Amino acid sequence: MPEPNAGRLRGLRQEDVAACCAIAVRAWTPIHDILRKDYGEGLYRMALGGWEACKAAEVEDFCRRYPDNVVVSELRGEVVGFATFHVHAGGVIGVLGNNAVAPEHQGKGIGARQISHAVEELTRRGVRYIEVITGLDQGHAPALAMYEKLGFVQRRRTTLLYKEVGGDPTRTPRR
Repeated sequence: MPEPNAGRLRGLRQEDVAACCAIAVRAWTPIHDILRKDYGEGLYRMALGGWEACKAAEVEDFCRRYPDNVVVSELRGEVVGFATFHVHAGGVIGVLGNNAVAPEHQGKGIGARQISHAVEELTRRGVRYIEVITGLDQGHAPALAMYEKLGFVQRRRTTLLYKEVGGDPTRTPRR
């Protein structure tokens, strides 16, 4: 049974897109604070500088192109979370994509309800497996714990490696 402050789930409306983008940036900010420390300022700026605009554009593009593959959580008339999902690999694998809950509403079961809804929808569409990719760092720990609680099992652990080869770390990156 959902907690009383978990709100309700519903389909995406086009007027929700801006809220989903803003929630994504706010929810990923603490993760990026950790990444900034892990990478060091120079590498972080070069590798991930401007991530906020990229994340917002990624969420907006998906929401506009695939509105039927987005679920939102609404609490007292306000969008407080969202989850994206799609079918991949010839219909055999479902993919959980960007998903987030506004920081002030985290820990209330909202994210788990969103993911459970996406799993139900992907199952209804006939997928055999569902994948989700998340980080193994401290910033992703709550998401990893939620996925595992919902029955997801780690199949592979990866790491990201960098080698500094020179150049000016203060230079503005080209994309």
